[in-house]
Amino acid sequence: MSEGVPAGKTSVFRVMLGESGWTVREEGGEATSYTSRREAMREAQRRAQAKDVARVIVHYADRTVERQILFHGEPRSARTWRAGDVQRSGTSSTE
Repeated sequence: MSEGVPAGKTSVFRVMLGESGWTVREEGGEATSYTSRREAMREAQRRAQAKDVARVIVHYADRTVERQILFHGEPRSARTWRAGDVQRSGTSSTE
C-alpha cells in the first residue's frame, strides 16, 4: 500500500467453536471447519496475511471475544474490548 492511498475495507476473520470443531469464517463468507483450535488459528492468520488490511478475532467457546490480532495497518483504535477484558501480559495485539 502506498502513502496517500486509502486502505481497502478491513477483512475480518473469526475463529470460533462450532458444532463440528473449530471454524474460520471471513465476514460475509462461508465457514471452514478444522479439528483443532490451533489449526483454525493458523489458517485464519494465513488468510489474513494475504489481505491488505485484516484482523482475526478469536472467540472463547461461549462466543465472547478472547482477543484480536491486527494485520497490515489496521488502526489500533479499531480494537473493541468488553469491560473487564485484560490483555495477557507479555503478548501484543499484532502477534
